[in-house]
Amino acid sequence: MKAERLTKGQLVAELEEIRDRVRRCEEQEGSLRESEQRYRTILENVEDGYYEVDLDGRYLFGNEAFGRILGYGWQELIGMSFRTFTSPETAQDVYEIFHRVFKTGRPEKNLALETLRKDGSARFVEFSVFPIVSAGGLTTGFKGTTRDVTERKRAEEVLKESETKYRNLFESAHDAIGLLGRERFTDCNTEALIMFHAGREQIIGKTPWELSPPRQPGGRRSEDLGREKLRAALEGEPQFFEWKFLRFGGASFHTEVSLNRLFIGPEICVQAIIRDITERKRMEEATRESERRYRILFETAQEAILVMKGVIFVDCNPAAERLLGCSRTEILGSTPFRFSPERQADGRPSVEKGTELVRRSIRQGPQRFEWSHQGLDGRRFAAEVSMSQFHIEGQSYLFVMERDITDQKRAQEELRALSLIDELTGLYNRRGFLTLARQQLKMADRMDRGIFLLFADLDDLKDINDNHGHSAGDRALQEVAGIFKDTFREPDILARIGGDEFVVLAVEGTSVANPEILSVRLANNLAEFNDRNRLPYGLSLSQGVVRHVPGRLTSIEELMAQADRLMYEKKREKKKAGLRPEKSG
Repeated sequence: MKAERLTKGQLVAELEEIRDRVRRCEEQEGSLRESEQRYRTILENVEDGYYEVDLDGRYLFGNEAFGRILGYGWQELIGMSFRTFTSPETAQDVYEIFHRVFKTGRPEKNLALETLRKDGSARFVEFSVFPIVSAGGLTTGFKGTTRDVTERKRAEEVLKESETKYRNLFESAHDAIGLLGRERFTDCNTEALIMFHAGREQIIGKTPWELSPPRQPGGRRSEDLGREKLRAALEGEPQFFEWKFLRFGGASFHTEVSLNRLFIGPEICVQAIIRDITERKRMEEATRESERRYRILFETAQEAILVMKGVIFVDCNPAAERLLGCSRTEILGSTPFRFSPERQADGRPSVEKGTELVRRSIRQGPQRFEWSHQGLDGRRFAAEVSMSQFHIEGQSYLFVMERDITDQKRAQEELRALSLIDELTGLYNRRGFLTLARQQLKMADRMDRGIFLLFADLDDLKDINDNHGHSAGDRALQEVAGIFKDTFREPDILARIGGDEFVVLAVEGTSVANPEILSVRLANNLAEFNDRNRLPYGLSLSQGVVRHVPGRLTSIEELMAQADRLMYEKKREKKKAGLRPEKSG
Protein backbone atom coordinates (compact mmCIF):
# COMPACT_ATOMS: atom_id res chain seq x y z
CA MET A 1 0.00 0.00 0.00
CA LYS A 2 1.45 3.34 -1.01
CA ALA A 3 2.16 5.89 1.70
CA GLU A 4 -0.08 8.87 1.50
CA ARG A 5 1.79 11.82 0.12
CA LEU A 6 1.41 15.11 2.05
CA THR A 7 1.15 18.42 0.37
CA LYS A 8 3.66 21.15 1.14
CA GLY A 9 1.03 23.04 3.14
CA GLN A 10 0.29 19.96 5.26
CA LEU A 11 4.01 19.43 5.91
CA VAL A 12 4.39 23.05 7.05
CA ALA A 13 1.36 22.76 9.35
CA GLU A 14 2.63 19.52 10.87
CA LEU A 15 6.08 21.06 11.39
CA GLU A 16 4.52 24.05 13.19
CA GLU A 17 2.54 21.71 15.43
CA ILE A 18 5.75 19.85 16.34
CA ARG A 19 7.48 23.14 17.14
CA ASP A 20 4.52 24.17 19.34
CA ARG A 21 4.81 20.91 21.28
CA VAL A 22 8.54 21.42 21.79
CA ARG A 23 7.97 25.02 22.94
CA ARG A 24 5.27 23.94 25.41
CA CYS A 25 7.57 21.24 26.82
CA GLU A 26 10.38 23.78 27.24
CA GLU A 27 7.99 26.19 28.99
CA GLN A 28 6.79 23.43 31.31
CA GLU A 29 10.39 22.46 32.14
CA GLY A 30 11.19 26.13 32.83
CA SER A 31 8.14 26.47 35.08
CA LEU A 32 9.16 23.33 36.96
CA ARG A 33 12.69 24.63 37.44
CA GLU A 34 11.35 28.01 38.55
CA SER A 35 8.87 26.36 40.93
CA GLU A 36 11.63 24.17 42.42
CA GLN A 37 13.88 27.24 42.83
CA ARG A 38 11.09 29.13 44.61
CA TYR A 39 10.47 26.08 46.80
CA ARG A 40 14.16 25.88 47.79
CA THR A 41 14.35 29.65 48.40
CA ILE A 42 11.32 29.54 50.67
CA LEU A 43 12.76 26.62 52.65
CA GLU A 44 16.07 28.39 53.18
CA ASN A 45 14.43 31.60 54.37
CA VAL A 46 11.80 30.32 56.77
CA GLU A 47 12.65 30.40 60.48
CA ASP A 48 11.28 26.91 61.12
CA GLY A 49 13.40 23.87 60.35
CA TYR A 50 12.34 21.55 57.51
CA TYR A 51 13.50 17.93 57.19
CA GLU A 52 12.97 14.81 55.07
CA VAL A 53 13.86 11.27 56.21
CA ASP A 54 13.59 7.80 54.66
CA LEU A 55 11.65 4.93 56.21
CA ASP A 56 14.65 4.06 58.43
CA GLY A 57 14.65 7.60 59.87
CA ARG A 58 17.81 8.75 58.08
CA TYR A 59 17.92 12.33 56.91
CA LEU A 60 17.62 12.90 53.17
CA PHE A 61 17.33 16.68 53.22
CA GLY A 62 17.03 19.62 55.62
CA ASN A 63 17.15 23.37 55.42
CA GLU A 64 19.68 25.63 57.15
CA ALA A 65 17.23 26.43 59.97
CA PHE A 66 16.91 22.71 60.78
CA GLY A 67 20.68 22.38 60.90
CA ARG A 68 20.98 25.35 63.27
CA ILE A 69 18.51 23.79 65.70
CA LEU A 70 20.75 20.69 65.99
CA GLY A 71 24.02 22.65 65.78
CA TYR A 72 25.05 21.24 62.39
CA GLY A 73 25.30 22.41 58.81
CA TRP A 74 22.41 20.67 57.08
CA GLN A 75 24.76 18.81 54.70
CA GLU A 76 26.32 17.10 57.74
CA LEU A 77 22.94 15.62 58.64
CA ILE A 78 22.49 13.69 55.39
CA GLY A 79 22.53 9.97 56.16
CA MET A 80 22.42 10.46 59.95
CA SER A 81 19.59 8.85 61.96
CA PHE A 82 17.18 10.85 64.10
CA ARG A 83 18.19 8.50 66.97
CA THR A 84 21.55 10.31 67.12
CA PHE A 85 19.83 13.37 68.58
CA THR A 86 17.57 11.80 71.23
CA SER A 87 17.72 9.58 74.27
CA PRO A 88 16.75 5.91 73.73
CA GLU A 89 13.36 6.50 75.37
CA THR A 90 12.61 9.53 73.20
CA ALA A 91 13.86 7.71 70.07
CA GLN A 92 11.30 4.96 70.74
CA ASP A 93 8.52 7.57 71.05
CA VAL A 94 9.56 9.16 67.73
CA TYR A 95 9.67 5.76 66.05
CA GLU A 96 6.09 5.05 67.19
CA ILE A 97 4.97 8.42 65.78
CA PHE A 98 6.58 7.62 62.39
CA HIS A 99 4.98 4.18 62.49
CA ARG A 100 1.49 5.66 63.10
CA VAL A 101 1.92 8.07 60.19
CA PHE A 102 3.10 5.18 57.97
CA LYS A 103 0.12 2.98 58.94
CA THR A 104 -2.61 5.65 58.79
CA GLY A 105 -1.25 8.05 56.17
CA ARG A 106 -2.38 10.90 58.44
CA PRO A 107 0.09 13.60 59.57
CA GLU A 108 0.89 14.26 63.24
CA LYS A 109 1.31 17.87 64.37
CA ASN A 110 2.35 19.95 67.40
CA LEU A 111 4.49 17.20 68.89
CA ALA A 112 7.11 17.98 71.54
CA LEU A 113 10.39 16.33 72.44
CA GLU A 114 13.81 17.00 73.94
CA THR A 115 16.63 16.80 71.41
CA LEU A 116 20.43 16.86 71.77
CA ARG A 117 22.59 19.28 69.82
CA LYS A 118 26.01 18.61 68.37
CA ASP A 119 27.66 20.18 71.46
CA GLY A 120 25.67 17.89 73.77
CA SER A 121 23.30 20.58 75.05
CA ALA A 122 19.60 19.81 75.28
CA ARG A 123 16.92 21.79 73.45
CA PHE A 124 13.14 21.48 73.41
CA VAL A 125 11.45 21.41 70.00
CA GLU A 126 7.97 21.21 68.51
CA PHE A 127 7.70 19.22 65.29
CA SER A 128 5.29 17.73 62.76
CA VAL A 129 5.42 14.57 60.64
CA PHE A 130 3.86 14.14 57.16
CA PRO A 131 4.13 11.08 54.90
CA ILE A 132 6.08 11.35 51.63
CA VAL A 133 3.92 9.52 49.08
CA SER A 134 5.21 8.34 45.71
CA ALA A 135 3.31 8.68 42.42
CA GLY A 136 2.22 5.07 42.92
CA GLY A 137 0.65 5.88 46.30
CA LEU A 138 3.34 4.26 48.48
CA THR A 139 4.78 5.97 51.56
CA THR A 140 8.52 6.26 50.92
CA GLY A 141 9.56 8.45 53.82
CA PHE A 142 8.56 11.33 56.06
CA LYS A 143 8.89 15.10 56.07
CA GLY A 144 7.96 17.87 58.46
CA THR A 145 8.84 21.08 60.23
CA THR A 146 10.66 21.70 63.52
CA ARG A 147 10.73 24.72 65.81
CA ASP A 148 13.08 25.40 68.76
CA VAL A 149 10.84 26.27 71.76
CA THR A 150 13.51 26.05 74.48
CA GLU A 151 13.32 29.73 75.42
CA ARG A 152 9.53 29.64 75.46
CA LYS A 153 9.57 26.60 77.76
CA ARG A 154 12.05 28.29 80.10
CA ALA A 155 9.97 31.48 80.02
CA GLU A 156 6.92 29.42 80.97
CA GLU A 157 8.80 28.00 83.95
CA VAL A 158 9.88 31.51 85.03
CA LEU A 159 6.30 32.70 84.63
CA LYS A 160 5.02 29.87 86.82
CA GLU A 161 7.50 30.82 89.54
CA SER A 162 6.53 34.50 89.26
CA GLU A 163 2.86 33.59 89.45
CA THR A 164 3.51 31.61 92.64
CA LYS A 165 5.25 34.59 94.26
CA TYR A 166 2.51 36.93 93.07
CA ARG A 167 -0.16 34.60 94.46
CA ASN A 168 1.55 34.58 97.89
CA LEU A 169 1.60 38.38 98.00
CA PHE A 170 -1.92 38.47 96.57
CA GLU A 171 -3.35 36.23 99.27
CA SER A 172 -1.39 37.72 102.19
CA ALA A 173 -2.61 41.30 101.55
CA HIS A 174 -4.85 42.82 104.22
CA ASP A 175 -6.91 44.65 101.59
CA ALA A 176 -9.28 43.09 99.10
CA ILE A 177 -7.53 42.70 95.73
CA GLY A 178 -9.16 41.86 92.43
CA LEU A 179 -7.90 41.56 88.86
CA LEU A 180 -10.09 42.89 86.07
CA GLY A 181 -9.84 41.97 82.41
CA ARG A 182 -12.29 43.45 79.91
CA GLU A 183 -14.22 45.10 82.76
CA ARG A 184 -14.87 41.83 84.61
CA PHE A 185 -13.21 40.30 87.67
CA THR A 186 -10.95 37.43 86.61
CA ASP A 187 -9.47 36.77 90.06
CA CYS A 188 -9.73 37.94 93.66
CA ASN A 189 -8.09 37.15 96.99
CA THR A 190 -9.64 35.69 100.13
CA GLU A 191 -9.99 39.13 101.73
CA ALA A 192 -12.33 40.13 98.87
CA LEU A 193 -14.56 37.11 99.57
CA ILE A 194 -14.72 38.11 103.24
CA MET A 195 -15.44 41.75 102.37
CA PHE A 196 -18.33 40.89 100.01
CA HIS A 197 -19.62 37.95 102.10
CA ALA A 198 -19.45 35.91 98.90
CA GLY A 199 -18.00 32.84 97.23
CA ARG A 200 -15.61 33.10 94.27
CA GLU A 201 -18.31 32.16 91.77
CA GLN A 202 -20.35 35.17 92.91
CA ILE A 203 -17.53 37.63 92.09
CA ILE A 204 -15.54 36.14 89.19
CA GLY A 205 -17.05 37.16 85.85
CA LYS A 206 -18.92 40.15 87.34
CA THR A 207 -18.24 43.82 86.60
CA PRO A 208 -17.69 46.20 89.56
CA TRP A 209 -21.00 47.94 88.85
CA GLU A 210 -22.86 44.62 89.03
CA LEU A 211 -21.63 44.46 92.66
CA SER A 212 -22.72 48.04 93.37
CA PRO A 213 -25.91 50.08 93.78
CA PRO A 214 -27.19 51.66 90.52
CA ARG A 215 -25.79 55.09 91.48
CA GLN A 216 -22.80 56.24 93.47
CA PRO A 217 -22.82 59.04 96.07
CA GLY A 218 -23.08 62.23 94.06
CA GLY A 219 -25.69 60.79 91.68
CA ARG A 220 -23.56 59.35 88.85
CA ARG A 221 -24.49 55.95 87.43
CA SER A 222 -22.15 53.25 88.75
CA GLU A 223 -21.67 51.77 85.27
CA ASP A 224 -20.70 55.10 83.64
CA LEU A 225 -18.32 56.11 86.43
CA GLY A 226 -16.80 52.62 86.67
CA ARG A 227 -16.05 52.43 82.93
CA GLU A 228 -14.48 55.90 83.06
CA LYS A 229 -12.14 54.89 85.91
CA LEU A 230 -11.17 51.58 84.24
CA ARG A 231 -10.37 53.28 80.91
CA ALA A 232 -8.12 55.80 82.65
CA ALA A 233 -6.29 53.03 84.54
CA LEU A 234 -5.77 50.99 81.35
CA GLU A 235 -4.24 54.08 79.73
CA GLY A 236 -1.62 54.11 82.48
CA GLU A 237 -3.17 56.71 84.81
CA PRO A 238 -3.56 55.26 88.35
CA GLN A 239 -6.95 55.90 89.92
CA PHE A 240 -7.77 56.43 93.58
CA PHE A 241 -11.37 57.12 94.58
CA GLU A 242 -14.26 56.23 96.86
CA TRP A 243 -16.81 53.67 95.79
CA LYS A 244 -19.95 52.20 97.26
CA PHE A 245 -20.40 48.42 96.98
CA LEU A 246 -23.11 45.96 98.00
CA ARG A 247 -22.44 42.89 100.10
CA PHE A 248 -24.20 39.68 99.14
CA GLY A 249 -27.21 39.93 101.39
CA GLY A 250 -28.02 43.52 100.40
CA ALA A 251 -26.04 45.73 102.84
CA SER A 252 -24.07 48.58 101.25
CA PHE A 253 -20.57 49.63 102.32
CA HIS A 254 -18.12 52.37 101.41
CA THR A 255 -14.65 51.65 100.08
CA GLU A 256 -11.54 53.34 98.83
CA VAL A 257 -10.43 51.87 95.53
CA SER A 258 -6.98 52.07 93.94
CA LEU A 259 -6.75 51.04 90.26
CA ASN A 260 -3.43 50.35 88.59
CA ARG A 261 -2.51 48.90 85.23
CA LEU A 262 -0.70 45.58 85.54
CA PHE A 263 1.05 43.36 82.98
CA ILE A 264 0.78 39.64 83.64
CA GLY A 265 2.61 37.87 80.83
CA PRO A 266 1.17 39.16 77.55
CA GLU A 267 -2.09 40.23 79.20
CA ILE A 268 -2.90 43.76 80.33
CA CYS A 269 -5.26 43.93 83.25
CA VAL A 270 -6.28 46.29 86.02
CA GLN A 271 -5.43 45.57 89.65
CA ALA A 272 -8.07 46.88 92.05
CA ILE A 273 -7.11 47.29 95.72
CA ILE A 274 -10.29 47.76 97.74
CA ARG A 275 -10.37 48.95 101.32
CA ASP A 276 -13.57 48.94 103.35
CA ILE A 277 -13.83 52.46 104.83
CA THR A 278 -17.36 52.16 106.12
CA GLU A 279 -16.21 52.58 109.68
CA ARG A 280 -14.01 55.51 108.80
CA LYS A 281 -16.91 57.22 107.03
CA ARG A 282 -19.07 56.77 110.08
CA MET A 283 -16.28 58.17 112.19
CA GLU A 284 -16.05 61.28 110.00
CA GLU A 285 -19.80 61.85 110.26
CA ALA A 286 -19.75 61.33 114.03
CA THR A 287 -16.91 63.84 114.29
CA ARG A 288 -19.04 66.59 112.73
CA GLU A 289 -22.01 65.80 115.00
CA SER A 290 -20.32 65.79 118.37
CA GLU A 291 -17.09 67.28 119.70
CA ARG A 292 -17.10 64.80 122.56
CA ARG A 293 -17.51 61.78 120.31
CA TYR A 294 -15.03 63.36 117.94
CA ARG A 295 -12.40 63.56 120.69
CA ILE A 296 -12.88 59.92 121.70
CA LEU A 297 -12.58 58.70 118.16
CA PHE A 298 -9.79 61.17 117.46
CA GLU A 299 -7.62 59.89 120.30
CA THR A 300 -8.30 56.18 119.78
CA ALA A 301 -8.12 55.99 115.99
CA GLN A 302 -5.44 53.69 114.62
CA GLU A 303 -4.87 55.96 111.64
CA ALA A 304 -3.08 59.28 111.98
CA ILE A 305 -5.52 62.21 112.34
CA LEU A 306 -4.52 65.85 112.19
CA VAL A 307 -6.55 69.06 112.25
CA MET A 308 -5.44 72.05 110.21
CA LYS A 309 -6.51 75.67 110.18
CA GLY A 310 -5.35 76.91 106.81
CA VAL A 311 -2.00 75.15 106.40
CA ILE A 312 -1.13 75.09 110.15
CA PHE A 313 -1.55 71.98 112.31
CA VAL A 314 -3.66 72.80 115.37
CA ASP A 315 -4.37 69.28 116.66
CA CYS A 316 -3.23 65.69 116.16
CA ASN A 317 -3.76 62.27 117.68
CA PRO A 318 -1.18 59.79 119.02
CA ALA A 319 -1.16 57.87 115.72
CA ALA A 320 -0.01 61.06 113.98
CA GLU A 321 2.90 61.34 116.42
CA ARG A 322 3.87 57.76 115.60
CA LEU A 323 3.49 58.37 111.87
CA LEU A 324 5.62 61.53 111.80
CA GLY A 325 8.10 60.24 114.37
CA CYS A 326 7.94 63.24 116.70
CA SER A 327 5.95 64.67 119.64
CA ARG A 328 2.69 66.56 119.54
CA THR A 329 4.44 69.83 120.51
CA GLU A 330 6.73 69.51 117.47
CA ILE A 331 3.71 69.04 115.17
CA LEU A 332 1.39 71.78 116.43
CA GLY A 333 2.07 75.17 114.89
CA SER A 334 3.98 73.60 112.00
CA THR A 335 2.92 73.18 108.38
CA PRO A 336 2.82 69.86 106.49
CA PHE A 337 5.83 71.07 104.52
CA ARG A 338 8.05 70.75 107.59
CA PHE A 339 7.48 67.00 107.32
CA SER A 340 7.84 66.79 103.54
CA PRO A 341 10.73 66.69 101.05
CA GLU A 342 11.26 69.74 98.86
CA ARG A 343 9.45 68.06 95.97
CA GLN A 344 6.77 65.42 95.68
CA ALA A 345 7.01 62.20 93.65
CA ASP A 346 5.55 63.92 90.57
CA GLY A 347 8.28 66.60 90.71
CA ARG A 348 6.08 69.42 91.94
CA PRO A 349 7.28 71.52 94.88
CA SER A 350 5.65 70.28 98.08
CA VAL A 351 4.60 73.82 99.11
CA GLU A 352 2.93 74.50 95.77
CA LYS A 353 1.13 71.16 95.54
CA GLY A 354 0.10 71.07 99.22
CA THR A 355 -1.35 74.59 99.09
CA GLU A 356 -3.35 73.68 95.99
CA LEU A 357 -4.77 70.55 97.68
CA VAL A 358 -5.82 72.58 100.72
CA ARG A 359 -7.66 75.04 98.46
CA ARG A 360 -9.39 72.20 96.66
CA SER A 361 -10.60 70.70 99.94
CA ILE A 362 -12.15 74.03 100.86
CA ARG A 363 -13.66 74.84 97.45
CA GLN A 364 -14.49 71.42 95.96
CA GLY A 365 -14.99 69.11 98.93
CA PRO A 366 -13.08 66.11 100.30
CA GLN A 367 -9.78 65.22 98.64
CA ARG A 368 -7.91 61.94 98.68
CA PHE A 369 -4.34 61.67 97.43
CA GLU A 370 -0.87 60.26 98.03
CA TRP A 371 1.78 62.37 99.77
CA SER A 372 5.53 61.93 100.26
CA HIS A 373 6.59 62.62 103.86
CA GLN A 374 9.99 63.12 105.43
CA GLY A 375 10.11 62.85 109.19
CA LEU A 376 12.33 65.03 111.36
CA ASP A 377 14.63 62.01 111.67
CA GLY A 378 15.11 61.99 107.88
CA ARG A 379 12.96 58.90 107.27
CA ARG A 380 10.96 59.11 104.04
CA PHE A 381 7.66 57.33 103.51
CA ALA A 382 4.53 57.50 101.37
CA ALA A 383 1.16 58.24 102.94
CA GLU A 384 -2.41 57.95 101.78
CA VAL A 385 -4.19 61.17 102.78
CA SER A 386 -7.88 61.99 103.18
CA MET A 387 -8.64 65.69 103.63
CA SER A 388 -12.03 67.28 104.23
CA GLN A 389 -13.41 70.53 105.62
CA PHE A 390 -15.57 70.84 108.74
CA HIS A 391 -16.82 73.69 110.91
CA ILE A 392 -16.82 74.25 114.67
CA GLU A 393 -18.51 77.37 116.04
CA GLY A 394 -18.34 79.09 112.70
CA GLN A 395 -14.63 78.38 112.22
CA SER A 396 -13.40 76.38 109.23
CA TYR A 397 -10.92 73.53 109.77
CA LEU A 398 -9.46 70.71 107.72
CA PHE A 399 -9.76 67.15 108.96
CA VAL A 400 -6.75 65.09 107.76
CA MET A 401 -6.38 61.32 108.01
CA GLU A 402 -3.16 59.64 106.97
CA ARG A 403 -1.96 56.08 106.57
CA ASP A 404 1.56 54.86 105.82
CA ILE A 405 1.37 52.99 102.50
CA THR A 406 5.11 52.53 101.98
CA ASP A 407 4.87 48.75 102.32
CA GLN A 408 1.84 48.64 100.02
CA LYS A 409 3.63 50.61 97.31
CA ARG A 410 6.73 48.50 97.73
CA ALA A 411 4.62 45.36 97.33
CA GLN A 412 3.09 46.77 94.15
CA GLU A 413 6.54 47.54 92.78
CA GLU A 414 7.67 44.03 93.67
CA LEU A 415 4.70 42.56 91.80
CA ARG A 416 5.58 44.61 88.72
CA ALA A 417 9.24 43.63 88.90
CA LEU A 418 8.77 39.91 89.58
CA SER A 419 8.81 38.92 85.91
CA LEU A 420 11.97 40.94 85.02
CA ILE A 421 14.35 40.93 88.04
CA ASP A 422 16.47 38.07 89.40
CA GLU A 423 15.49 37.87 93.05
CA LEU A 424 18.89 36.66 94.35
CA THR A 425 21.22 39.21 92.69
CA GLY A 426 18.97 42.15 91.80
CA LEU A 427 20.19 41.97 88.20
CA TYR A 428 17.79 41.41 85.31
CA ASN A 429 16.71 37.82 84.70
CA ARG A 430 16.63 36.20 81.25
CA ARG A 431 13.24 37.67 80.36
CA GLY A 432 14.23 41.15 81.51
CA PHE A 433 17.55 40.96 79.64
CA LEU A 434 16.01 39.80 76.35
CA THR A 435 13.28 42.44 76.56
CA LEU A 436 15.74 45.32 77.07
CA ALA A 437 18.50 43.91 74.87
CA ARG A 438 16.27 43.62 71.82
CA GLN A 439 15.31 47.28 72.20
CA GLN A 440 18.97 48.27 72.68
CA LEU A 441 20.01 46.32 69.57
CA LYS A 442 17.44 48.14 67.42
CA MET A 443 18.48 51.49 68.87
CA ALA A 444 22.19 50.78 68.26
CA ASP A 445 21.47 49.85 64.64
CA ARG A 446 19.57 53.11 64.14
CA MET A 447 22.48 55.07 65.67
CA ASP A 448 25.03 53.04 63.66
CA ARG A 449 26.79 51.88 66.84
CA GLY A 450 28.30 48.51 67.55
CA ILE A 451 27.30 46.40 70.53
CA PHE A 452 29.47 44.17 72.71
CA LEU A 453 27.95 41.16 74.43
CA LEU A 454 29.87 39.47 77.24
CA PHE A 455 28.85 35.98 78.41
CA ALA A 456 30.39 34.85 81.70
CA ASP A 457 30.14 31.71 83.81
CA LEU A 458 31.08 31.39 87.50
CA ASP A 459 33.62 28.57 87.67
CA ASP A 460 33.18 25.70 90.13
CA LEU A 461 29.90 26.84 91.66
CA LYS A 462 29.02 23.20 92.31
CA ASP A 463 32.24 22.74 94.32
CA ILE A 464 31.41 25.82 96.41
CA ASN A 465 27.92 24.46 97.11
CA ASP A 466 29.21 20.95 97.90
CA ASN A 467 32.10 22.06 100.12
CA HIS A 468 30.70 25.17 101.81
CA GLY A 469 26.91 24.91 101.53
CA HIS A 470 24.31 26.45 99.24
CA SER A 471 24.26 29.68 101.26
CA ALA A 472 27.92 30.13 100.28
CA GLY A 473 26.98 29.47 96.67
CA ASP A 474 24.26 32.12 96.86
CA ARG A 475 26.71 34.55 98.37
CA ALA A 476 29.23 33.83 95.59
CA LEU A 477 26.60 34.67 92.97
CA GLN A 478 25.71 37.87 94.84
CA GLU A 479 29.38 38.87 95.07
CA VAL A 480 29.82 38.30 91.32
CA ALA A 481 26.73 40.46 90.68
CA GLY A 482 28.31 43.19 92.82
CA ILE A 483 31.55 42.95 90.81
CA PHE A 484 29.54 43.35 87.60
CA LYS A 485 27.76 46.41 89.01
CA ASP A 486 31.11 47.97 89.97
CA THR A 487 32.66 47.13 86.59
CA PHE A 488 30.01 48.34 84.17
CA ARG A 489 28.11 51.58 83.82
CA GLU A 490 24.53 52.82 83.90
CA PRO A 491 23.72 52.33 80.18
CA ASP A 492 24.92 48.69 80.24
CA ILE A 493 22.38 45.90 80.69
CA LEU A 494 23.46 43.35 83.34
CA ALA A 495 21.67 40.05 83.88
CA ARG A 496 21.90 36.66 85.51
CA ILE A 497 20.26 34.37 82.97
CA GLY A 498 20.89 30.99 84.55
CA GLY A 499 22.24 29.31 87.66
CA ASP A 500 25.84 30.46 87.23
CA GLU A 501 25.57 32.38 83.93
CA PHE A 502 25.83 36.15 83.60
CA VAL A 503 25.55 38.35 80.53
CA VAL A 504 26.31 42.02 79.80
CA LEU A 505 25.24 44.12 76.81
CA ALA A 506 27.24 47.32 76.25
CA VAL A 507 26.74 49.85 73.45
CA GLU A 508 29.94 50.96 71.75
CA GLY A 509 30.89 54.51 72.75
CA THR A 510 28.95 54.53 76.06
CA SER A 511 31.14 52.36 78.29
CA VAL A 512 33.86 50.54 76.35
CA ALA A 513 35.94 50.92 73.21
CA ASN A 514 36.64 47.25 72.44
CA PRO A 515 36.09 43.71 73.78
CA GLU A 516 39.57 43.53 75.30
CA ILE A 517 38.87 46.52 77.57
CA LEU A 518 35.55 44.92 78.55
CA SER A 519 37.19 41.62 79.55
CA VAL A 520 40.28 43.12 81.20
CA ARG A 521 38.23 45.50 83.33
CA LEU A 522 36.11 42.62 84.63
CA ALA A 523 39.15 40.39 85.24
CA ASN A 524 40.97 43.14 87.17
CA ASN A 525 37.98 43.85 89.41
CA LEU A 526 37.58 40.12 90.06
CA ALA A 527 41.25 39.82 91.04
CA GLU A 528 40.98 42.84 93.35
CA PHE A 529 37.95 41.27 95.01
CA ASN A 530 39.80 37.98 95.64
CA ASP A 531 42.76 39.90 97.13
CA ARG A 532 40.52 42.08 99.30
CA ASN A 533 38.09 39.49 100.68
CA ARG A 534 39.03 36.60 102.93
CA LEU A 535 36.62 33.97 101.63
CA PRO A 536 37.34 30.24 101.99
CA TYR A 537 37.28 30.03 98.18
CA GLY A 538 38.33 32.20 95.26
CA LEU A 539 35.96 33.51 92.59
CA SER A 540 36.78 32.78 88.97
CA LEU A 541 34.91 33.61 85.77
CA SER A 542 35.16 32.19 82.28
CA GLN A 543 34.02 34.71 79.71
CA GLY A 544 33.46 35.21 76.01
CA VAL A 545 32.89 38.54 74.23
CA VAL A 546 31.45 39.19 70.77
CA ARG A 547 30.78 42.38 68.84
CA HIS A 548 27.65 43.08 66.80
CA VAL A 549 28.29 45.11 63.66
CA PRO A 550 25.51 47.67 63.08
CA GLY A 551 23.24 46.83 60.19
CA ARG A 552 23.78 43.05 60.29
CA LEU A 553 20.62 41.05 60.84
CA THR A 554 21.81 39.35 64.01
CA SER A 555 19.49 38.52 66.89
CA ILE A 556 20.35 38.81 70.58
CA GLU A 557 19.96 35.04 70.87
CA GLU A 558 22.59 34.51 68.15
CA LEU A 559 25.00 36.92 69.86
CA MET A 560 24.47 35.09 73.16
CA ALA A 561 25.12 31.73 71.45
CA GLN A 562 28.35 33.06 69.88
CA ALA A 563 29.60 34.50 73.17
CA ASP A 564 28.58 31.30 74.97
CA ARG A 565 30.70 29.23 72.60
CA LEU A 566 33.70 31.50 73.14
CA MET A 567 33.19 31.30 76.88
CA TYR A 568 33.14 27.48 76.85
CA GLU A 569 36.32 27.43 74.76
CA LYS A 570 38.02 29.58 77.42
CA LYS A 571 36.66 27.30 80.17
CA ARG A 572 38.03 24.21 78.41
CA GLU A 573 41.42 25.90 77.94
CA LYS A 574 41.46 26.83 81.62
CA LYS A 575 40.67 23.25 82.69
CA LYS A 576 43.36 21.85 80.39
CA ALA A 577 45.89 24.24 81.91
CA GLY A 578 44.80 23.18 85.41
CA LEU A 579 43.92 26.75 86.41
CA ARG A 580 41.70 27.24 89.45
CA PRO A 581 40.90 30.41 91.42
CA GLU A 582 43.17 30.80 94.44
CA LYS A 583 41.75 31.08 97.96
CA SER A 584 42.11 34.53 99.43
CA GLY A 585 44.22 35.10 102.55
